[in-house]
Amino acid sequence: MDDAQITKKQHYVPRFYLKYFADQSGSLQILNVKNNQLRKPRSYSAVGYSLFFYAIEAGLPDEVSQHIEQWLQQFENAIAQELPNIIAKILNSGHIDDSDRYILAVLMSMLWLRSPNMRAQLMGIEEGMIKKIMSFYVPEQVDHYIKETGVKMSAAERAEFIKTMETGSYSLRLNNAQHLRFMTDTLGFGGPGFANMFFGQKWNIYITKCKKRFITSDAPIVEWWPPPETIYGASFLERNKYFALTPEIFLELTYPTDSNRIDRKIIFEENDNTIAVFNILIAAHAHEFAYSADKVLLEDLISGRGSPGFPERTYYEQFERPWQEYRRRQ
Repeated sequence: MDDAQITKKQHYVPRFYLKYFADQSGSLQILNVKNNQLRKPRSYSAVGYSLFFYAIEAGLPDEVSQHIEQWLQQFENAIAQELPNIIAKILNSGHIDDSDRYILAVLMSMLWLRSPNMRAQLMGIEEGMIKKIMSFYVPEQVDHYIKETGVKMSAAERAEFIKTMETGSYSLRLNNAQHLRFMTDTLGFGGPGFANMFFGQKWNIYITKCKKRFITSDAPIVEWWPPPETIYGASFLERNKYFALTPEIFLELTYPTDSNRIDRKIIFEENDNTIAVFNILIAAHAHEFAYSADKVLLEDLISGRGSPGFPERTYYEQFERPWQEYRRRQ
């Protein structure tokens, strides 16, 4: 492929989406959620990417990353063309039909699947499975390895090697193949996939009519579900999804009901703490960074961590405390 056609900066948060959260000059305020510090503002096109993110080996150029870039671009172009009209309908109390809802479902599916958080989750699952398999018949495996390679190993070294394998106290270096395959196989556009499952959940749309706005992050789709009451974990449909579509529009998807009606909830000044709680949720589940055009919103998150107020206490009771109590019971 010609060097001029190679895309090096590969966005996992598309620019057409981030643009909605930028200021008039196209800049985003940035909060590093790990160290709780603001970074220098940057253009919306200069965040939410890594070099060759879609390569088999992250950071190393290959043909696969270019093919996936082109594949994603088709969806991005289609969604970006439809999105302004859908947003206008939402803000002006227009009718949101199934076509509009499906476009939003594809957008959420795409953002959810391509995120660094999803990659880390899949790698964790893959590593766990490999370690589990490798923990079977470890002494026999170690002895076979010693015989096949001719490596010299004392009894103490052999015992330590066996212990390491049995406990899984080692790291594996995995590539991105599983994530890329999962993303391309399960997106669902005009066929089976997660877009249909996003579409099938119960939708609530929050619209702010006050000064406070919603933020976003480098992992825009947040999943949350209550602690399990049985040995089984929550299914996809049982996991609530939270997504800031724009600074004025926030989507909450919950377990499906008999009704397909979308509920709109208007937020006025007197209940703007709802926005603050959702912003805390978005920042808490970011991969690394939270974004907004409004620096004050990010400063509120910083100060809230140091001196919790009503929004922080509300967030804790709703989202954190159930899981803390569940872990204590285990």
